[in-house]
Amino acid sequence: MGEKIQFPKNYDRFILLGQEALDQENFSLAAENFEKAYQFKQDFSLNFILVTALMELGQYQKARQLAEEQLDEYYKVSDLLIVYITLLIYTQDFIKAHEIVNDQIDHMLEPQVQRWVLMKEQIERAEAHYVTTAKKKINEILAKAGHLKDFLLKDQLIYAGEIHLLPTEEFVLISKKIIKSCNMHSLIKASVLEELAKLKVKEAVDYCWIDQQVYQVFPMELENITEPASYQQLADFIEKKTMDDDPILYQALMTEIRLHFALLYPFADREVKDPKLWALSYLLDYSENFTDSFSTSFDRKAELKKVRQKQRKLKKIIDEVNF
Repeated sequence: MGEKIQFPKNYDRFILLGQEALDQENFSLAAENFEKAYQFKQDFSLNFILVTALMELGQYQKARQLAEEQLDEYYKVSDLLIVYITLLIYTQDFIKAHEIVNDQIDHMLEPQVQRWVLMKEQIERAEAHYVTTAKKKINEILAKAGHLKDFLLKDQLIYAGEIHLLPTEEFVLISKKIIKSCNMHSLIKASVLEELAKLKVKEAVDYCWIDQQVYQVFPMELENITEPASYQQLADFIEKKTMDDDPILYQALMTEIRLHFALLYPFADREVKDPKLWALSYLLDYSENFTDSFSTSFDRKAELKKVRQKQRKLKKIIDEVNF
């Protein structure tokens, strides 16, 4: 007698409890119940409700991580994408916020552009406030980033990620130093150069490529790492050959290829002149059976040998990083 009967711990029950708490503006209890429901079913509508509840609680980093689990959905609707950009602002990732807005401005029709221009102004105001209130944090990041080339590789990877927390002006200045250094790992430099491209940096920058030579490039004119024609052709061929029969192999190959194209950035099209031959070389690492898909003339074998030598060099550079 008097024994309390527990309701079933299921999705619908937690949704109901979460909604009741939300109606009462008890965001802590709402988030608690929505999180429990989310463990049962990770649908986007619940993801968004939980994200907004966490934002009300000021848990912006947690809300951002949750939103990024289904980021493609946020990109589908402008209002939702603005929610994600707001999270970037609250987590001081002004660089990524600017990149997204720049991309939207580039691809929107004229009547819609003004909305994103206003969003960019909002980011700039938040960034200006951050500069005045977080000087110590900014200086600490700049100090580490200024000596990045002197750190061990594992520390370079950690500290390179922190430069995203810099305001745009400081980010661009320190990025120029990073990509010019031939002592920095090429994956880090490629990632930073791509960031400068997304930020639409107009002026020329010096870039130390994998051959240890410094080249002058204009970030605003560069494509993203996976946009060159050579990458698209190679990826299409790999997909046709592996996706249906062996999706795990497909994913493994594409991970490797994306890393290699990062190393080749921004000169991938110059280096990968025959995407189909490069595809064969990747496939042959897993099975000799793929040889039947290609001409096996002496000239092609000689070309293939050169491609495989290039890929081995790229793999050696990747192997320096302990993923």
